[in-house]
Amino acid sequence: MKILAYDTSGELLTAALAENDRVVYDEESVSSERHSSTLIPFLKKVLKKARLKVEELGLLAVGVGPGSFTGIRVGVMTAKLLALVWKTRLVGVSSLEAIAYQADGSSDRVPVAVDARRGRIYAALYEKKAGKLIERIAPRLTTPEEFFKRAGGPVPVIDRPLVRASSIARAAYEYAKRKCFSTPDTLEPLYLHPKDCNVTKKK
Repeated sequence: MKILAYDTSGELLTAALAENDRVVYDEESVSSERHSSTLIPFLKKVLKKARLKVEELGLLAVGVGPGSFTGIRVGVMTAKLLALVWKTRLVGVSSLEAIAYQADGSSDRVPVAVDARRGRIYAALYEKKAGKLIERIAPRLTTPEEFFKRAGGPVPVIDRPLVRASSIARAAYEYAKRKCFSTPDTLEPLYLHPKDCNVTKKK
């Protein structure tokens, strides 16, 4: 299965192509322009450099956050559109799960805590089992004290993490093996900090 994965949740625009669980090409870009104006050309460039046609893709994977509200919105809306146009399967992967895939170390427990400001963190706990990650505590907005208590002790809090598309591709492949796909209708951003997203609900 050929997988195109990308992430727009932070300042880094990152995309990767994978053949099943093996990443064959990845590229990153730090742009002063908004992701909304650079994402599609960037993905086209990645496909061209990898000499891969859209028709060959079996899965499109996108980072759904938490992270930059605007970046996540652009990434998810683009994924919905591309999945419809390209007629490909779709998977959303949380930033915290992608970071867990990037973690080194021999411990089976993989806690992830990202600074959410104002004394709070975005956090999740995963467990390595037979080379796979199993979610033990789902992504949530919480306090360090509460998460450390549930996770079994203090863990480093990451400030301004870099989410890699290669990790999103690895996670997406595991979802695909379990046939856990999203659709353009069901794919949603993972907004754990809604009050800071400047979204006004209709009355």
